[in-house]
Amino acid sequence: MRLSGTDFEKVNEETVGFQIAPRLNALGRLDDPNPAIELLTGWDEEVAAEIAQMIDEKNSERKVIVENIYNQALTMMTDEPIEVLYHPDWHKGVLGIVAGRLLEQFHKPIIMLAEEEGILRGSARSIENFNIFEALNGHRELFIAFGGHKQAAGMTFALENVEAIKQVMLEFIQENDIDMSEKSSLEVQGSLQFDQISLETIRSLEKLSPYGMDNPKPHFLLTDYQVEQARSMGKDNSHLKLKLVQNGQALDAVYFGHGSESLEFEQSDTELVGTLSSNTWNGTTTVQLMVLMPE
Repeated sequence: MRLSGTDFEKVNEETVGFQIAPRLNALGRLDDPNPAIELLTGWDEEVAAEIAQMIDEKNSERKVIVENIYNQALTMMTDEPIEVLYHPDWHKGVLGIVAGRLLEQFHKPIIMLAEEEGILRGSARSIENFNIFEALNGHRELFIAFGGHKQAAGMTFALENVEAIKQVMLEFIQENDIDMSEKSSLEVQGSLQFDQISLETIRSLEKLSPYGMDNPKPHFLLTDYQVEQARSMGKDNSHLKLKLVQNGQALDAVYFGHGSESLEFEQSDTELVGTLSSNTWNGTTTVQLMVLMPE
């Protein structure tokens, strides 16, 4: 936890999900996962420190690999409603991560595959209204291995079957009259004015935790505000930070993966949906909105 910059007194489900678990997962994605088990079950602090350092380095390596594959994949995207992308240099252990990023950006099913000696192995991520498991499950003769669920799948198949698998998915769209442009819905629990948002609000919401898949964080709608400032942030400027103002009260908002859209937000009166969280910087803790989608 020290290597991840985690405050021991503030460990919660987000700390585990976004700081600790990705580091442990990095080993299994790129190498032998057993040292992670040894870290969690061992008693020798010196050995644990060495393993933790190695895991942290492996996680940094994983991030570089993901970024490189993501940038390559961007150049391969088409106007088709479904993407099947493959490359011999891609590491199959991180393709699900990249597929998820592309899915969020382009809102269409993405299949990412590593090619080796004419065999493709990888992962798929899909939008809410395209059941990728149902679309492909009836055509297992095209696969060496296949499994998954409605919005994600893993698969292995021969390179020669790429076009046949694409055609199966396109026919599934047509036969079921699926609107691929329809975006997934987001349930909103309520609307908030800025004078209702404070650290006390955060503390009250924390009583409903731990949050997760079966207990998602409450989603709130914000309206009737002005965007005083919009700027990109992050190491590669890929994220967006907004300063919102309502009746003299300011609120920061962060929108991950949308750093290139600062001008659009400065010139719009878009309503926002997001979750509330606290942010501590230089010893000062403030409330911020984590934007999920513009309404």
